[in-house]
Amino acid sequence: ARFGYDPLPWMPVLSGRIVGSAEQSDRFLWDVRRLVADLVSEDYVGGLRDAIHPMGLTLWLENYGHWGFPGDFSTYGGQSDNIGGEYWNPNGLGANENRLASSTGHIYGKNIISAESFTSGNNQGDSPGYVKARGDWAFANGINHYVLHVVAHQPTNYPGPGMGLEWGTNFNRNSLWFQEHGKAWADFVRRSSYLLQQGTPAAEVAYYIGEDSPVMSGRMEPGLPAGYDFDWINAEVLLKRASVKNGRLVLQGGASYAVLAIPATASMRPPTIARIAELVKQGLTVVGTAPTSSPGLRDFPRADAQVKTAAAQLWPASGQASRKTGLGTVWATTPLEPILKAKKALPAVTNLGDNLLWKQRHLADGELFFLSNQTESEVKITPSFAVNGMAPQLWNAETGRVEEAAIYRAADGRTSVPIMLGPLDSVFVIFRKATAPAVTDVTLGGRSVLAWADQPAGQALAGEVADSNMTQSFWVKPNGTINVPGQRAGGGAVELNNQRWALFPPQGTTARGDGFAGSGVSVGTNGVVVVQHWPFNAPAVLAWNSPSPLSDWTHVAVSYRAGVPHLYVNGKEVAQGLRSGQKITGGVPGEAGQTVQGSPYIGGVRGLKTSYQPLSDAAIAALAADFKSSAPVPLPLVLEVSRAAAGKLEVHANQGGSFSLKTADGRSIAAQVPAPLATLPLEGPWSVSFSGVAAPKAGVWPKLASLSASTDEKTKYFSGNIIYDKSFELLAAFKPGTPTTLDLGQVGIVARVTVNGKAAGTALRAPYRLEIGSFLKPGKNTLRVLVTDTWVNRLVGDEQFPDDVPRDGRGNTINYPEWAFTGAPRPEPRRVTLAARRFVDRNTKLPDAGLLGPVQLKFGSVAVVTLPSAGKPSSGE
Repeated sequence: ARFGYDPLPWMPVLSGRIVGSAEQSDRFLWDVRRLVADLVSEDYVGGLRDAIHPMGLTLWLENYGHWGFPGDFSTYGGQSDNIGGEYWNPNGLGANENRLASSTGHIYGKNIISAESFTSGNNQGDSPGYVKARGDWAFANGINHYVLHVVAHQPTNYPGPGMGLEWGTNFNRNSLWFQEHGKAWADFVRRSSYLLQQGTPAAEVAYYIGEDSPVMSGRMEPGLPAGYDFDWINAEVLLKRASVKNGRLVLQGGASYAVLAIPATASMRPPTIARIAELVKQGLTVVGTAPTSSPGLRDFPRADAQVKTAAAQLWPASGQASRKTGLGTVWATTPLEPILKAKKALPAVTNLGDNLLWKQRHLADGELFFLSNQTESEVKITPSFAVNGMAPQLWNAETGRVEEAAIYRAADGRTSVPIMLGPLDSVFVIFRKATAPAVTDVTLGGRSVLAWADQPAGQALAGEVADSNMTQSFWVKPNGTINVPGQRAGGGAVELNNQRWALFPPQGTTARGDGFAGSGVSVGTNGVVVVQHWPFNAPAVLAWNSPSPLSDWTHVAVSYRAGVPHLYVNGKEVAQGLRSGQKITGGVPGEAGQTVQGSPYIGGVRGLKTSYQPLSDAAIAALAADFKSSAPVPLPLVLEVSRAAAGKLEVHANQGGSFSLKTADGRSIAAQVPAPLATLPLEGPWSVSFSGVAAPKAGVWPKLASLSASTDEKTKYFSGNIIYDKSFELLAAFKPGTPTTLDLGQVGIVARVTVNGKAAGTALRAPYRLEIGSFLKPGKNTLRVLVTDTWVNRLVGDEQFPDDVPRDGRGNTINYPEWAFTGAPRPEPRRVTLAARRFVDRNTKLPDAGLLGPVQLKFGSVAVVTLPSAGKPSSGE
């Protein structure tokens, strides 16, 4: 009855026989596949949903399958109460699955889109910094609720990683960082999730997925222009949940679209094309290819004629671009961008580049944009948003801080906002009704300090060529050994750990685009390693062991010639590496010549020079002979202008001066920013104590160092909390509340800070910095830094002794030992931990652990100014 004919005569087709004709047999099989998909959705999912509702339960599912999935992802998910995707960390599965979940949620009015989050190969080096980029990536792909993979319940209180799966990031009470600092990380997650659950989804294009089954995705035809977002949409939603208002396709639940795009599917059932015709008459814009037939056996061949007739009445005749029907228009397949712009559906956000991701939500009183920097480097951008007549707020979900940004420009129906994002940072830009004029220019010494025309992030640098000719040179004073692996040109090798980065290698695809690798340089007293970084690869393309220790200021140059790296040390070529075949982009320096990723050389890399051409031996020798000119780069100006109390602006800067602010309505405001206090290094001694199993003795350390470098085995192999205490003096000139950044330098792996006995925040990842000005006072202050490392150190320590846990050939526990439950003596008493897997061996290199520093207080300065009446100047307070 569902398909209008008796299926019995056609059953031999299921055994491979032809009944009627080959075409008719294929049409019968189409009906069978569609029936299976519909019954899976309606009876399996819908039936289970209806059966559990009386029990007070709701149904949640992932609306797809990977191996033999018989259904239609959209109707399958549409029948569930709740829906989810999944993704693996750091790469791999997730892009299609999350889009399937988010699109289905949007078209069926499901606001919360979950995802099985951070599934991985399971290692004990995971940390908030390790999962940050991938989690933000999921947010930008429509996810607004994490389902953590995996939270393993622990059967005992025995110390160590404990019970766990082979796959998944460890979110459980035995995970050291999660146990101690999980709330700080969860605060970031819940703030982000809450914001992304507000309002309604924003997208301009609905791509029709057709009625074939099984189906695990759709086709983006015509292609989606840059700056726009989309959802997949199915026939059921068009038939039952769609209407047209003001020329937009509007769905129950709030989602709406400017255009319905129909890929070249060839077939469409008569009720579907009839519904599309109704929507077009109401004002819908359709772009795509006209169907020519009905796919199934129902009413064959009359249904084909119905589809052809309906299509001929909707689609333009041959040689014509479009056809008006009622209030709507149908376009033949053509680029979408001019059609969207003609409908005043502008790109949501532009001027971002390839290394930043975004997602938009419509709010009842404004617009919300989520931006994510997916690179390990700081980026300065000026994104342009499709927003008019509104002012931006910058919401930081990690700190909970909301800034009423005053600097922006509005023109041509768009608003541009200068934003600086640190490594792996994300920000919510929320627009609400403007209540005061924008600050459109700031000058210092008569020169503008705003860079409205910054090139988009991800754009190739001038002179950057495919042959990968590049030279980077710098001075550095090595302060520890590094891992010097064998040279490889790729093959999946990853050599990012146990290095001391003078220049960190950014992931080339996100930093510059397809085919690029970031080139990083690690320098130790024992040698130099050059690593190239691109997806799933970070090989040491050049590895050099120094014949004698490098202990003084050393000049290092890496010169690529047609992709082959040449290493120069103190002006002389000492090694030649391998050509990877990737295009090269330079290593990442941080502010003031500093480096990212918690490098031990923070503040100690000098005279960095980058040239996208190979320098001659003589030119490199000249650089190596000129140490005097290698002073650290001066601090770049960091400026923030935000709205304070009514009619006032706060001008924050990291350097003093006479600033002049100009507003969009012509007002001029003078702001005299006092010179900030000089940076204060917090050097030794430090009181150091430990909390955790097999803890070393407390003591006073003359200087900071990695636990892993200790000659004391209890210290070297310690895993747990390391508490650092110190007191310091601030000048009487210090005013409480002065902007003050505590820069912890290198940390292994998470740090919580207490200032003068008050909790001042948690630094979850590099760069490990916290704003602590409100906690400080003139005179004596106390600082406590609680650092939590990972289980890796203790696990390696345990591997120095025989294993007393039964394991299979892959290192997995066969069964949990009885002594773990009873408290009986352990067979090997020198081992400390219990783990379901063998994660390391006795020779695994220890990661840096604890607080390595350098620790510094960096002071800013602020001036509060009053916004004058239009046309009148004002001075600061």
